[in-house]
Amino acid sequence: MKKTDIIMFIASTVLFLLTASCEKPAPEPDPEPLPQTPTIVLTSPADGTAVDLNEVTEVSFSWEKVDGINNYKIMFSLQESMSSPYTVPALTMPVTFTADEMDEIAEELGAAAEVETRIYWSIIPFSERTPAETQVRSMNVTRKSAKPSEKGVNDDTLVFKIAVYYEDMYVGDTGKRLHELCNWNNPHSQAQQLAKLMTECSHGVIQYEIAVEIEGTVPYASYYQDSGSHTAGEVVTADICYNEYYKNGKYPGIGEGVRYDYAKMVTDNGFDTMLNDGIIDEVWVYNHPGAGMYETCMAGPNAFWINGATFDVPSLERKLTVLFCNYERTVDLAMHSLAHKFENVMTKVYGRWDYSVSLVKNLNNWELFSAYSDKYDKYDSGCSHIGNCHFPCNGASDYDYENRRYVKSYCDAWDSYPDLKFENPRTINSSEWGSTQMGYMKWFYNHVPHFKGLNENDYHLNNWWLYFVDYDKAKAKERQLISEL
Repeated sequence: MKKTDIIMFIASTVLFLLTASCEKPAPEPDPEPLPQTPTIVLTSPADGTAVDLNEVTEVSFSWEKVDGINNYKIMFSLQESMSSPYTVPALTMPVTFTADEMDEIAEELGAAAEVETRIYWSIIPFSERTPAETQVRSMNVTRKSAKPSEKGVNDDTLVFKIAVYYEDMYVGDTGKRLHELCNWNNPHSQAQQLAKLMTECSHGVIQYEIAVEIEGTVPYASYYQDSGSHTAGEVVTADICYNEYYKNGKYPGIGEGVRYDYAKMVTDNGFDTMLNDGIIDEVWVYNHPGAGMYETCMAGPNAFWINGATFDVPSLERKLTVLFCNYERTVDLAMHSLAHKFENVMTKVYGRWDYSVSLVKNLNNWELFSAYSDKYDKYDSGCSHIGNCHFPCNGASDYDYENRRYVKSYCDAWDSYPDLKFENPRTINSSEWGSTQMGYMKWFYNHVPHFKGLNENDYHLNNWWLYFVDYDKAKAKERQLISEL
């Protein structure tokens, strides 16, 4: 290459470089603005609001909704940093908690009962993938007063008012009433004794009170078909009872030609009005053994079998039980009759009394309570609970109150109902109740649960006596306590 060519190449290269270095660079495009994170603004309650849960019925929280965020959560914490929060979906706005619900939230956070505690709260998006700034507010919350435990505490006393109708008429011109002439028991003293015993057996939660006593002048038993020298419709008088039944030693039973007119007895004596007005709660009829009466029976709205057929009294506004007390017999037999009522009432409460289920865990509490050894053995060999009217815990046959056979019984577990712990059963026999029917009746009733509150495992009352004396009132209380859970 010629020298002049070399010089020209160098000159042109330098000129290109100088020209390139003087050109302005192309401007870069402006960056897109970053999206602003919205803030969830809290509106109510105001920061520092004091809330006493003993005085308010509810607490509401509200906020300003943010475009694009439809679902929220509310967080509570004892720390302003919102650490260890308790979170609840806030699917509506405002979100409202009852005082009880707010108290439970405060308890979950660790706030003490009856103490003012600062609780922080905030609203956040329900989805953690949705960004949003959140505010934090505080409120001074005083929890509800601590409720005393009702476990093992006897229920409040209910006064249970009894009307007694004594069908103990004079016999002919003897000047003596039927019980005197037959050398039977005085029905007046029996009624007083029965009321006293049932009160004691209930541990005082039912106060039996004889409120009305009527000396009967009208017998309500009659023949419903021709029977020997008697015609259908003929009344069974005290004279007939003494001269025929007593002297012959044979009395007609249920379905043996004699029927008792329960409805007429109730209305004639105004017991329907007394019940409706709250003067009485139950009727006891003291009568002779040939009156054709059931042990217990019921009338009134939705009456049911309680070891006797129901009868119709349209004027009754609530259920009425009539108990037949036979003054030929002793008071333990009247308690026996009431025990059959108790069995039928508790079967209705629990809906079943059946030991055909295969597993002990499938037995309801009434089935457990009434289980005697021969029924319970397949679930827990050699063990039992309390028993029922005819079969004590070691019973092998009906009315087996004197059986000396030893069995293991969980009887003591029922003293702490509903906290039933079936551990270390105690070995007992009939000496536990003195080997008499009276002793067993008292022992049976003494173990009936009689405590405050609701069994949250089966949603029935811890006081079974209330079902026994006033089924409808007990069911209403049961529903109330369930609603308060």
